[in-house]
Amino acid sequence: MIMETPDSNLSAQEFGKFVQRSTSLTMGKASWPLLAFVAISGIQTIRVGISSNYLWLGAGAIVAGVTTFFYGLISVQRAYGKPKQPWMGLAAVGGIAPYLYSLYVVGYWGIWSLREIGMSSFAWPIVKSGFFILLGYVFLKSYYHLTEIGRKVDGVISIGDKYQDDGTV
Repeated sequence: MIMETPDSNLSAQEFGKFVQRSTSLTMGKASWPLLAFVAISGIQTIRVGISSNYLWLGAGAIVAGVTTFFYGLISVQRAYGKPKQPWMGLAAVGGIAPYLYSLYVVGYWGIWSLREIGMSSFAWPIVKSGFFILLGYVFLKSYYHLTEIGRKVDGVISIGDKYQDDGTV
């Protein structure tokens, strides 16, 4: 469930708390795969030395996490009734980074790593590929839910603005 429909009798403060709770739960689900990717990057960097593949995996997870946080913050700020601010536009444009990172994880670390089947044992590349595809999908789905929360908040705000302008819904 992305975000249950709030009661139409909520005050602005209660609506803000409702969106904040929904956003934090969704961001919590999105953070676990990112933490796993940072841990894998760190462990492999210590184990095999600095490798650009593992640096991209870890740095991408950090960038995706930061942009996910700021994208979620936009929804919460707007739900509490704060007007749009200049940083919100930059955070919204930066919202493409988690999608690109998910594509990188699923495509390169997941599907493309299947090419290792002929180079090593049969089972390990399949397990590795499945792991990265699953975690990449979990992150992508959680981030998509976060963007849906933002869309719902914008819809509620636009209905409220329309009501204030004409006096009708």
